[in-house]
Amino acid sequence: MRLGRRRSVFGSVWRRGSSGRRTRGISGISFDLVTTSDLFSIFDKMRGPFTALEQLQVAYKAEANDRFLSRHIVTTFPNLCLLHLHRYCSEGEFEPDIETAVESIGQESDISDLVHLHHIKLYINLPGGDFRYPVPEEESRNTRVTSSEELTDLFYRCGMIIARDCGLALHTINLFSTWIYLHQVWTR
Repeated sequence: MRLGRRRSVFGSVWRRGSSGRRTRGISGISFDLVTTSDLFSIFDKMRGPFTALEQLQVAYKAEANDRFLSRHIVTTFPNLCLLHLHRYCSEGEFEPDIETAVESIGQESDISDLVHLHHIKLYINLPGGDFRYPVPEEESRNTRVTSSEELTDLFYRCGMIIARDCGLALHTINLFSTWIYLHQVWTR
């Protein structure tokens, strides 16, 4: 019964998350993104820690208090084995800001305290990447949003930051981005 109540708290905050922006999901359906503050509010209403939870997946629009959210996740869910973060850029954010955000997720949140964390998935939303108009299939071969070398370099730097800051149990890092030659790609 208590879990059902927590779901409704999450659902009501999700629907009220008007401080976020609308984005288009993989299925093409638009939805409001909750902000870091919204998620922090949700987790704050939940009385933790939740030691039985081993997997957590959250999606949010980045704000200045990202590091507080990451730290709160570490302290509220101390036995996570899998952490999946969909972090969407804030307005005006650039690629160097993404690396700084990854640093804050790793270093400033003490993610190494998650001693059972063996798998981390991080969605890297490139600035402007999710909010472009679709390109017709016949034009997609000639339209490059990001070169594979640039994306590979960014993924490498982010992966090294995460690997440096995580505990010894970590053995898999997945980095995800929506646009590389207009296709969705997982890179491990």
